[in-house]
Amino acid sequence: MIKFFRNIRQKLLLEGKTANYLKYAIGEIVLVVFGILIALQFNNWNNNQKDKKLEKRYLSDIIQDLKADSIAIADFKKESDEQVRTKNKLVDYYNGQSFAHDSLVLYFDAQWKPVYNFTPILTTLEEMKSTGNIGVITNISLRRKILETYNSYQVHIQKNEVIYNRLQEEFWKIILSKLPNLPLDYASETLNNFDVETALKDFEIKNRLMLNHVKGMNNGIKNLQNINNQLLIELRSKL
Repeated sequence: MIKFFRNIRQKLLLEGKTANYLKYAIGEIVLVVFGILIALQFNNWNNNQKDKKLEKRYLSDIIQDLKADSIAIADFKKESDEQVRTKNKLVDYYNGQSFAHDSLVLYFDAQWKPVYNFTPILTTLEEMKSTGNIGVITNISLRRKILETYNSYQVHIQKNEVIYNRLQEEFWKIILSKLPNLPLDYASETLNNFDVETALKDFEIKNRLMLNHVKGMNNGIKNLQNINNQLLIELRSKL
């Protein structure tokens, strides 16, 4: 093809048809430019199609990650709700309400044993960040919400979990130092051997119980559940 065009140019020059040669040369340039533009347009279209497929895959993967997180959060909330319920029972006890001995032991047990360590699944988010592909999420508002959701996860871990676990650890130390014969299993036959009333009368134990961040943790878990559900709903509407 190149040889064909070259022969035409040479023929026009030999015949002295300079004006026609110039017209032909300009037409050839226009044709080449037009061809380049078409190629670029096709390349852009092809890249856009690839980005759309990648975006769809990322959104689908994030949904799967969030669903797994949702299950973990629901499990934590179930335990946390029970911890709040039993703490409220102890508050009622301190306010003069009577409870059976074994109930008091179970309420007390629920306050210092559970430990929450939420580990969100960051596989898809980390891949998007490391590859620089986070921009393939074309909806700016959705992209922002994804990042804000995972940031909320980290805020919860660094704030609520750190405070909660630190207070729990301090509470454990007090319990173990003040109650050397503490039963290993409150639900066993040793239940009635534990003097929970004496433990609850200790002012330091009482103060630790009242300030153990159980309700703060519970509110944090509820917040995680809400933002997780909201993002899942929005992502599903985009696919």
